[in-house]
Amino acid sequence: MVATRFELVAELGRGATGVVWQARNVDDGSPVALKFLRARGPDLAKRLRREGAVLRALRHPSIVAVSEVVEDEARGPVLVMELVSGTPLSRRLAGGATTSLEELAPIVVAVLDALRTAHAHGVVHRDLKPDNVLLPRASPVAARVVDFGMAKLDVGWQEHGLTPGITPSGAVMGTPLFMAPEQCFGEAVGPAADLWALGVLCHRALTGRFPIEARTFPELLRALADRAVQPFAPGAPFPEDVRTAIASLLSFAPEARLAVADTLLRTFARLVPRRRP
Repeated sequence: MVATRFELVAELGRGATGVVWQARNVDDGSPVALKFLRARGPDLAKRLRREGAVLRALRHPSIVAVSEVVEDEARGPVLVMELVSGTPLSRRLAGGATTSLEELAPIVVAVLDALRTAHAHGVVHRDLKPDNVLLPRASPVAARVVDFGMAKLDVGWQEHGLTPGITPSGAVMGTPLFMAPEQCFGEAVGPAADLWALGVLCHRALTGRFPIEARTFPELLRALADRAVQPFAPGAPFPEDVRTAIASLLSFAPEARLAVADTLLRTFARLVPRRRP
């Protein structure tokens, strides 16, 4: 039991600091998902409570919803979330697998729509990757963005009692191969960092490889310093506007990425297959 009213059913997944379980609310029998910490710590607990507050504010079909944050004596803060039946995009891409452009298009549209809403509310996800894109089953929404545990908030969130930054200045947060250059070098991070990550995600999903090949973080830093980004091999079998849009997301100038967000949405929206009646 968690917080005296949630019965754990099955583990759904775990990350470096948190774990997500399917559970049942014993008061009404409803299914929920619970996210709590694998280890106790004041900073981790603060970050999880912060994530819960952000997700309760970001009501969007493509962002997983949190209904409440409860406190458990043994586990600390617990996020009570909607239970979404589906699999992460990373499972579809396991072993170097790829997706077709037709399969990827609705996912990109949903993710980009979620990011635009988050950014409009002063929230930068900062850890967008296939593990954090959930593909729900039997849903009108093609993808749900999850895990805002590393999110960066702007100063407007202080009015809600939330600290904009928990990460020390100059610290590096994220998953290396999906991190924008400014993120890797510990510089200021804004919405453009999420767009770089989306560009990497698209490139990996379509080609089976990353636009920057690096086995270690120092190798990645050297490649970024040398600007050794290769968006697509010559003759890649994708429409020119798709290749151009994704390559623009992998621009080293953050403002260049922001400038193509609307174009990217239109480019992929036209590729979304129309539903048959």
